[in-house]
Amino acid sequence: LENQKLSSAKKYLFCDTNLMVTKVFSEMYYGSCDPLLNDAALEHDYDLFFLTDIDVPWEKDDIRDTPDGRETVFSVFKQTLINTKKPFITLSGNKENRLAKATAIINALTIAKEKGFSSADFVGIYEHGIPFEKIIKQLEIFKNGIAKSNLISPATINNGILSLTESDFEEKAAFFDLQNENLKLKKFVPASGAASRMFKFLTAFLND
Repeated sequence: LENQKLSSAKKYLFCDTNLMVTKVFSEMYYGSCDPLLNDAALEHDYDLFFLTDIDVPWEKDDIRDTPDGRETVFSVFKQTLINTKKPFITLSGNKENRLAKATAIINALTIAKEKGFSSADFVGIYEHGIPFEKIIKQLEIFKNGIAKSNLISPATINNGILSLTESDFEEKAAFFDLQNENLKLKKFVPASGAASRMFKFLTAFLND
């Protein structure tokens, strides 16, 4: 039925209670799964699974049988997706937040597919917290290059280089010691090999 609907879907096809869901519930309720169902569930591919979290109250309807064991059911579904290497993202929060999050993810995934990314690539990028728009910008930079900079003059003291007095240094060091848990260190990229050796002590400090 899903394959039939796929041929007539305008852009997206959303599937609920698919083969994978049936496989998992069969294993949970009956302790086994028919080999034909198991093979079909493993072979059937989807661009993305949304795994809905259990951080919202349970609501009784004609399908949900019990509020007990939600943690177990969630864990089994999650582990099944991991074991079968299916691309998935967990949706948490209230209904409004989930809808907004799912919509944004689908829009980004659509762009990712158009750019040649796989679903696994997309999920990996998403899990690292990198906005996909940033990936697109980086690709544009790789493709078009970076505009050249015209060097006017070398940096000197008070002209690109800040010289700290001993008291200035102690003041800023004390500030860092007090605030280091609330601050985020940026990468320090020396301009040359000589600078790498020159600032070796600073690299050691940042690593500590």
